[in-house]
Amino acid sequence: MKCATVASVSRMRVWLCILVLMLLPSLSDASAPLFWQTSRATAIALAQAQGKTILLISGRPTCGNCSYMKGTVCELSSPNIRGVIDQSYVPWFCDIDTSSESSIYMGGLGSYTLPMICCIDPDDAANYLDRTTNVQEPATFYNRLLSHAGSGWDAGFQDLGGGWRRLSWFGDFCPMGGSGWIWHNAHGFLYVAPGATPQNIWFYSQSMGWLWTTSTTYPFLYRASDGAWLWYLSGSTSPRWFYNYKTSAWEQH
Repeated sequence: MKCATVASVSRMRVWLCILVLMLLPSLSDASAPLFWQTSRATAIALAQAQGKTILLISGRPTCGNCSYMKGTVCELSSPNIRGVIDQSYVPWFCDIDTSSESSIYMGGLGSYTLPMICCIDPDDAANYLDRTTNVQEPATFYNRLLSHAGSGWDAGFQDLGGGWRRLSWFGDFCPMGGSGWIWHNAHGFLYVAPGATPQNIWFYSQSMGWLWTTSTTYPFLYRASDGAWLWYLSGSTSPRWFYNYKTSAWEQH
């Protein structure tokens, strides 16, 4: 039985290594433009699976206003609009000349200036959370996106500029595009599992495996590989010190 358990753990570690290798290439895409879904059904499915909101821009590829919002405003790092979209939204662009899928959100508009922009809850996708037309000033658009990004694991973060964020309970970190990876100023690279909320966060660390915590539990973390509760000594780096309550001993990483 012991051998079987060791074998199972070994297989799990192999699969985790494979997962990391699959995800690491996406780090190099952090500076790539946003990927916009073109199907409503796909946008809804992805947003539901990832616990995100849908950001719809409905217009034409040849529309100057549409290109400005999609290619300039949505890519801004100051204010960090791109970071908020990466973390909390599934972008969907609907070309109104080739698709009528966004018409469900046009009720009552009459004549309007492109683009139409909607934030949509994927669990109530027949309606929109809010709707605007024409271009939107970046600061206003940023605050608008933040207002619908409250379910993300890093809800309430302070924007430090340059892509960096600060959470009072977690410290400073920088999302690595839309890959799910972040760089933490103490922990280094961490992968945040899709669908994480402040009350349920799974991180993957290349040196420690899967770690579970919450915004009110941290710096206590549960390590899945050995079922141990750990307490991180805040401020410790190179190495980081953790007290292991299972072994009643300190360990360093």
